[in-house]
Amino acid sequence: MDGTRRTDGSPTGEEPTHQEPTISSVSDLVALLSPSHVDSRTWFRGQIDKSWLRIPSARRKSGWVDHEDDMLKQFRQQVAGRAPVNPVNDWEWICLAQHHRLPTRLLDWTSNPLIGLYFAVESDGGEEGDADGRLFCLDPYELNRKNFGSRNLLLLGMDQDLDDYLLSSNSKQTKGPVAVIAQQSFARIVAQSGVFTLSHHRDPEPLEKSLGVSLSSWIIPVTAKERIRNELDALNINRASVYLDLDSFAMLIREEYDD
Repeated sequence: MDGTRRTDGSPTGEEPTHQEPTISSVSDLVALLSPSHVDSRTWFRGQIDKSWLRIPSARRKSGWVDHEDDMLKQFRQQVAGRAPVNPVNDWEWICLAQHHRLPTRLLDWTSNPLIGLYFAVESDGGEEGDADGRLFCLDPYELNRKNFGSRNLLLLGMDQDLDDYLLSSNSKQTKGPVAVIAQQSFARIVAQSGVFTLSHHRDPEPLEKSLGVSLSSWIIPVTAKERIRNELDALNINRASVYLDLDSFAMLIREEYDD
């Protein structure tokens, strides 16, 4: 769920050794969200293929790893004057780039479980629709306690403690991933209730290596995806409401009239 449709994952990870609950309907998710199971401050991430690792997009190809800074500079040069907002610092540019599919070290999460579920069942006819999905649950406060020494969430562009995560940092220390929030400065991050984990530029490991008990997950069988998509659509959670771009509205209308 990178604010994209097909760049959320990276092949392929080890399966958890524990038995994961299964979600076959929206009501199944609601039942699992009871206070006895999930804290109200939990973050969620849906992936349409359960085998994908939690790797930020900038770490998924060697060319992206080596040219992360170049890609961002080119994005800034070409988008300035065309962007729906005017980013005022590096982090705001990175956040905007993330939501428009440029590889970054941010990994998308959401504070809305139904949005997370949508990303786990989303389909545009690709082969990924043949795989079971997975919905991840993250305790962001526990992650930051473990890797940052504080249970506070960090605000991109405001907390100077995040400066060591910039490529321009002179820090030689490798830091673990942290849970971060961003200013709700453009429509898509608002629509997706978007929040993030941020990996350090010296840390190539998948996110699960650092998460431990702060991460859990549920399986969405491929046979249940269409039903869940229809249930979410009835709740006005669909391609158009999640992405808010004209292509998505047109696609939704086209699908409505498909035979």
